[in-house]
Amino acid sequence: MSVFSREPSEWQRLDWRLLQNGAIALYSRAARVSEDIQWLRDHGYDIYEFRCDHWQSEELVHEDFKRVLRFPEYYGKNFDALDDCFSDISIPEDGGVALVFYRFDAYAKTAGAMRTHSGRSHAEIILDIIATRSRYFLLTGERLVLLVQSDDPRLRFEHIGCISATWNPKEWLNTSRGLP
Repeated sequence: MSVFSREPSEWQRLDWRLLQNGAIALYSRAARVSEDIQWLRDHGYDIYEFRCDHWQSEELVHEDFKRVLRFPEYYGKNFDALDDCFSDISIPEDGGVALVFYRFDAYAKTAGAMRTHSGRSHAEIILDIIATRSRYFLLTGERLVLLVQSDDPRLRFEHIGCISATWNPKEWLNTSRGLP
């Protein structure tokens, strides 16, 4: 099943326009977010909303994800567990899932600015997890989008959801390519 058809009328759909450049769309105006939420709801999307200005710690972030998305009791409350649980969320066949992050800039500039050993911030890691999961869902004809509202109209995130070229499955291991 394809996610969209090749009909030009489909290209005018909001979800098409959001997903054509990746799963994450930034918004500065709350009124525009509300308009798009209504369109998505009218087209069969389940909407999950988060108030990110309350995310003062990583623990609060994970508690919110667990509560809103109804993650299982064994949810590990770390980014690896978040990625795992995102792979199990239920996506409606006739629409999709839309996550909405309000005031993400407040989180990204405070607790979300904390960097890991890889140099990525916690805010970037969360966005990257969602972008990657959205790409995986699209492979099976399911739609996941993220609307990120920011009071800072200059908020930017570079290289979210990027993937590198990888070796094919038969040559994935170094030894299969003649390397030690």
